[in-house]
Amino acid sequence: AGKGCQVGNVDFALGCDTVGNVRIPSAYCGLYGFRPTSKKVSTRWMIPSAVQLDSIAWCAQSASTLRAVGEVVTGHGVSRSLKPTKVIVAEDVLALCSEDVRTGIKFLKNAFKKIPLTRSGVKADMEFTTVNLSAFLYKKCPSLKPFIVLKGQQEAPETVLQTKALEALKEAMQGIQMFEFWKNHGHWLQEVSPKLGDLTADTARASQAFYTENTPAKFAEVTKELLMEVHMAMADLLKNSAVLLFPTTTTAAPPVRSSRDFLLQTHSQCLQLLSIASVSGAPQVTIPVPSDSKTKHPPIGASLLGCPNEDALLLNTAALLETVMQTMEPASQAVEKKLSPAEVAKDKGNKAISQGNYKEACEHYGRAIRADKKMVSAFNNRALAYLKLNEYPQVEQDCNSALKLDPRNVKALLRRGTAHAMQSMYNEALNDFDAVLKLEPKNKEAMEEIARMRKMVNSS
Repeated sequence: AGKGCQVGNVDFALGCDTVGNVRIPSAYCGLYGFRPTSKKVSTRWMIPSAVQLDSIAWCAQSASTLRAVGEVVTGHGVSRSLKPTKVIVAEDVLALCSEDVRTGIKFLKNAFKKIPLTRSGVKADMEFTTVNLSAFLYKKCPSLKPFIVLKGQQEAPETVLQTKALEALKEAMQGIQMFEFWKNHGHWLQEVSPKLGDLTADTARASQAFYTENTPAKFAEVTKELLMEVHMAMADLLKNSAVLLFPTTTTAAPPVRSSRDFLLQTHSQCLQLLSIASVSGAPQVTIPVPSDSKTKHPPIGASLLGCPNEDALLLNTAALLETVMQTMEPASQAVEKKLSPAEVAKDKGNKAISQGNYKEACEHYGRAIRADKKMVSAFNNRALAYLKLNEYPQVEQDCNSALKLDPRNVKALLRRGTAHAMQSMYNEALNDFDAVLKLEPKNKEAMEEIARMRKMVNSS
């Protein structure tokens, strides 16, 4: 359906979006896509996949058509005067994404600046702010903690756990999907034994195993609490007509001959982004970032998430942005600008780290550092990669180098503190987290780690 829309065979296409089934094709095909607030549009006559996550969704070549379909499907008109009051950029999410996707987000942010605003009859600028979405969800949604997976570790400091919340949200979403899929279709699959493709067969087996391992009543209780917490968290973040700006997918559409492992890894990372709307039930609009027809850059999709029931705001904002973007230089031209050797190597490192290739990332960051020994971000990013590899002495070394260049670098202090803590060097960790508080007195990560380190010191 998405392809039919892309080539112009149809004006729009309807579908079911459970974990991204409309949003991903929209992003990969350069279309506008919309997943409304959960249950805003009835799914009564739809064959269920996972009732708690299922949503009718649609895509179109233009935002004006997307908005018109929304008016018909929801039965409510969309005011042409609706505009967001604030744009919140999910900063930590960008670390998962390729360079061209990050460029697309910057492009859309610039497009927002061109939307005319007035406050109290006076011309005003769009308000921008950032959020560490994973840390925000970790704090607001205690029910996510059981879904956090720590590979090879029994426990980890708060600074590490906070980075895992989006992964935990993805795990929770997939758990709900598998449980409900087998609940709805397991009997038919066992009775008919249809021939399935390899990936579908793997999903069916995983769903059966997950359903068997979980007690229906207990699982329903856990998921009900989780869904409510995530719903309330996003409603709080996006109150007063704010919107969250983040990528729809972590990369453009993967090449046709991509390996199975690469496709699975990319899909897993995309699911972290897609889980935000699926689990919270908040509306999400996918917006294609314009590409220069002379280049071969594949389409990039950026997304806006709104407060639950702010569907009209998103649909009208997409139409406003569509008009603004027609006057702007395509984002793909910015990707073509020549970068320094150090920047090229750093970008390759960022891409590797977003794909979970931490050793490869360290190699690229090493090349960046050799090309520019004063590139603080390369030291900082390599420290993060080493942290993922549990190579704590190397983390310390890179953080020390970053702090020599920039003594007030909070990221370096936090990462060195985490490395000290993981080596049971609690006093050294305390010193690092104390230093963070001197620079940022309200840094919650540092405050929580200081409390934890003091407990460790007193018990040792």
